[in-house]
Amino acid sequence: MPPERVRAAAPDVAVVCPASFRDALRPWIEYRREQGHEVAVLPTGKTALEVRQQIRIIAETGRLRYVLLVGDAPAANERDSTHRVPAPQVNATINVRFGSEPTIASDNWYADLDDDRAPDVAIGRLTCDSSDELAKQIQKIIRYETNRDFGLWRREIRFVAGVGGFSPITDALIESVSRQLIVGALPASYCCRLTSANWRSPFCPPPPAFSRVIQSGLNDGCLFWVYMGHGHRQQLDCVRAGGEQHAILDTREIANLKCGSANPIAILLACYVGAFDGPQDSLAETMLRTEEGPVAVLSGSRVTMPYGMAVFAAELADEFVGASPKTLGDLLLAAKRRTADPEAGGAQRTLLNFLARTASPNHDELDEERMEHVALFNLMGDPLLRLRHPLSVELAKPGKATPGAEIRLQGNSPLAGTATFELAARRGQTPTQVNRHAYSNDVQALARMYEAYQKANDACVSRTVVPLPSGAFSVALSVPPGVSGVYDVRVFVRGTDAYAQGSTSLNVTPPQPARPAPAAQP
Repeated sequence: MPPERVRAAAPDVAVVCPASFRDALRPWIEYRREQGHEVAVLPTGKTALEVRQQIRIIAETGRLRYVLLVGDAPAANERDSTHRVPAPQVNATINVRFGSEPTIASDNWYADLDDDRAPDVAIGRLTCDSSDELAKQIQKIIRYETNRDFGLWRREIRFVAGVGGFSPITDALIESVSRQLIVGALPASYCCRLTSANWRSPFCPPPPAFSRVIQSGLNDGCLFWVYMGHGHRQQLDCVRAGGEQHAILDTREIANLKCGSANPIAILLACYVGAFDGPQDSLAETMLRTEEGPVAVLSGSRVTMPYGMAVFAAELADEFVGASPKTLGDLLLAAKRRTADPEAGGAQRTLLNFLARTASPNHDELDEERMEHVALFNLMGDPLLRLRHPLSVELAKPGKATPGAEIRLQGNSPLAGTATFELAARRGQTPTQVNRHAYSNDVQALARMYEAYQKANDACVSRTVVPLPSGAFSVALSVPPGVSGVYDVRVFVRGTDAYAQGSTSLNVTPPQPARPAPAAQP
């Protein structure tokens, strides 16, 4: 159907899809229309400019909110590209100074309707080479949205931190922002787990087993799986220890993922892992195409920079928590627009700008670096993917507690279900301190390393699981002997049709020794 006729229907969703994939796309179209969307399907066009012109014609109605591209990008010199959707190439300014190509593969160009370089609609791409691959991706999307498993995986956010290797100052910036992202942006009701590629860290598992630990974490399922560090087209960086290198994750290992029904959304804050215009599938594309892998992947297509990534990651976290966006595309759109806005970001942006002006080689071009990262990051996935957000449990702040005693937790739950109440160390308070000055491959040393890693990621010191009715509750939770300081109290309620979570803080104070009675006066 010509775009002019499609425009008359005033669609809110435009799909650019090759003719050979349209039969496989039909279940997705029917599913979205049942949700109330008006979907227009457009031909691919021979060039990116033709595709953008079609999208802009649809956008003239004022209702367009989402654009879905169906199909991989054509590789250079590919003879038959009829089943492809062109990858726009935008000029690079900042990252070319650090070895990147002169252009950036960026679907963001299609979503920019007014030529200000910031997206105006949400956009994503289902990269597929066949109808069968597309059908499996659609099944995974629908399975994710209709999944009624409201278990603890929905509060889990897993972070994997590589070793920067830029310079001591820039590495410190990455580490600082990563820690701030974990500690500051996310409510205490979320359970954050960290795996570090720095063998000196208590959060580093034995390097020879690093990839297996990463895969196990992915297979356990989580809400978001976030990688921060170096990357390549087909793999993440390596762990370097004892003169050896151990891959963190590559395309061969991704193909074996078994996330079951708890598919995460992957966010890869790294270079090249989302280079979807190359002759071989990128790591991000492989993740998306793996049947039991992540349901969507957000990643960079060329060399990415610490400051630009830090700002973008901070905006993603703030937007997810603060605005509860309805779809993944809405989340990405808002985060990109705020990244592009020099006035957005508040105190966190002010801090990042200060650090970057001190440490970044691009200290006088921060606005351009941020704009370049708006182009660099692309969504491999469905921009209409619906995000579930937890209902809120009202949890009253308990009074002071003493070690070895019991506290009474009171509050109000919006739903009935199985409730998990926990007392947990606060983020940033590493429960396990290690001093590793030399690396050892000894079996016992590696076993101790794994034990320290498990302890570092187990912040919970007390837990009780109880059936909980909706409405007011009062639940007892023990405080173990030997603990003191400020802890988080968190609750997660697994319901039949939804889930809820909440948190508060608790001050644990050891009892003061009794003062001796004053001596009797003669």
